Amino acid sequence: GLDAGGELDGTERECRQGALKGLCVLLEGVPAASLWAGCDGGADDALAAIAAQLMDGAGAGGDGLDAGIVNLLARAVLGAVAQLSEAAQLRLLPAVCGPLLTAATQNTWQGVQGAFVVAAAAACALRSQPTHVLLESVGIGDGDARGMDATLAILRSTLEDGAASEAVAEASARLVASIVNKLPVEGAGQAEALDRFAERVLDCVATGCAPGGSSRPRAMTALGWIAKALVMRNHAQAQRARELLLGVALAPASAADDTPSRDAKASACAALGLVLSDRRGALHAKLHARSAFLYKQKFLNAAVGPLCEASTAKDRYTDFSRESRLWAMRALCHLLCGGAPAAAVMQHAAAALPLVLECVPSLVEASSEGNDAAATKLVGMVMSLARLHVEASGAGEAAPIGRVVVSQAAKLCGAALAALKCEQSSRARVGALSVLRALVECDGVPWSTLFPLRPRVCTALGVALDDDRRSVRQAAVAAKDSWEANR
Repeated sequence: GLDAGGELDGTERECRQGALKGLCVLLEGVPAASLWAGCDGGADDALAAIAAQLMDGAGAGGDGLDAGIVNLLARAVLGAVAQLSEAAQLRLLPAVCGPLLTAATQNTWQGVQGAFVVAAAAACALRSQPTHVLLESVGIGDGDARGMDATLAILRSTLEDGAASEAVAEASARLVASIVNKLPVEGAGQAEALDRFAERVLDCVATGCAPGGSSRPRAMTALGWIAKALVMRNHAQAQRARELLLGVALAPASAADDTPSRDAKASACAALGLVLSDRRGALHAKLHARSAFLYKQKFLNAAVGPLCEASTAKDRYTDFSRESRLWAMRALCHLLCGGAPAAAVMQHAAAALPLVLECVPSLVEASSEGNDAAATKLVGMVMSLARLHVEASGAGEAAPIGRVVVSQAAKLCGAALAALKCEQSSRARVGALSVLRALVECDGVPWSTLFPLRPRVCTALGVALDDDRRSVRQAAVAAKDSWEANR
């Protein structure tokens, strides 16, 4: 049903689209060995035919296939390819993804979408071989400008408002980030090609990030992935990427139209945590990502200072200044909870922990009143970070972290009590109860410090005993027993 040539009338096009839908079902539901055994020529010919259909379906004008079918087929192809052996992946991915990626600049948006979904998923899902196999097939690895133009066209198209869904835009960013991270620099001229490509990618993304520009949230997410790729390989452009993220997150709040939107600032804050996270889908050690020594610690040390300085600004009395401080503290929460090593986070406890705890009530308010899913998730992450600090303070005031926890015991209790009011997340409430229990059970925190807090804590624990979630009630019982034991 896929071999009809020449011009297609309406009936023939419907028949082809029906055949493609059936093929999608087969690709997603049949084991690879059984699926390719039924094709003449095996997987090579079958995938080559499917790639041709994708390119044909991405054609301009009204002759192209439905965009939804193109995307569905593209995802199904990659799902089937993922089931193949390492040798088969190494042989097939360049043949299938390379032509699609190269043809992206010559097609309409539907074509870019179909080509890019395949190439992006290939760059991210390839588990056994480095991405340079794909890069060489499109001419990026040896500095060919055509391959760079095709890749940047894909990224630029997905950053346009209304051009693609958020999921498709993030997949595009993962593709480009994988290429930036895995481009080789050992050969002649390859280092210069990487420098040019990284600079062009940042120029492309910065258009949507600059004050006065659109500052779209998807541009922030793309910038987070690009920054992660550059930071992991300790590239010189990593500093520029970090400054772009901090520039949006710390932009002064005002009523002017050229300031970043709240969604853009929230995405920029989350992107700071993305740089330090370990995502399985892309830029992971098991996917052969290049990783410099102590890259997380270096990024954390460089970003904590500006965020702490912005969070402690002296002018706290205007609404705009207060909002700017809250955004800076929120960015700090994402940075410290994003996945940095615990030892590196502990080094900044004296300056950062009070600010993170101060941010919890505003996060709970944003979660409750604004239905902010990111803020809801961040409350639970902050509670986990607080418990980590408390458990590490076993030596009491004799250790630096112990002095910080003892001096901030009241703020720790206040933040935990605020998190108990986060009705949208049972994880946050359980985390808050764990912090309260860890405080009273920690030998490093003297009882004389906690005793004045006992009435408020016991009242809140009594309310938590009637929580709708069983896990919260169990955590409340354990915390209440610990506090009652220290009369």
